[in-house]
Amino acid sequence: MAGLLTELIDVLDAEGEHYEDLLGLAKEKKEILVQNDVESLKKITSLENTLISRINRLEKKRLALMGDIATVLGRGAKALTLGALMETVRGQNEYPALNAAAGRLRAAAGSLREINALNKTLVEQSLEYIDFALNLLRGSANSGPSFYGNGLDDIDDGAQFFDARQ
Repeated sequence: MAGLLTELIDVLDAEGEHYEDLLGLAKEKKEILVQNDVESLKKITSLENTLISRINRLEKKRLALMGDIATVLGRGAKALTLGALMETVRGQNEYPALNAAAGRLRAAAGSLREINALNKTLVEQSLEYIDFALNLLRGSANSGPSFYGNGLDDIDDGAQFFDARQ
């Protein structure tokens, strides 16, 4: 079982490293979204997809290892969580490394969730602005009442921003 635990620790370390790399890209993406740099956004999204593919492969390997460890311990594969495994191996030589790898992975994943929520908000705000701008250009933004200093409704509903005669 020590060999399985060592291999699991290596997989968790690699996953944690990839999540930290993904976190760095997410922070960079936040700045790119603020700057509205579409080309850089395409590049960073491609890098993210590569990292996500690597993480998915590692996750499959981690699940297989957890299944093997569960078999050795005589437990069901679904019943053995990382936390339960850590309780089981507490006091063994592998415990400190397993605890450190799991903590690194949890911290990176938690930070990634936070920055992704912020990036989601930035994307939604950008899309709302684009929608507003398109409606304004189409003239539909003028559909509601509006008044000027004298209090009179002074909007020409037929006005367009572009002259179609050109």
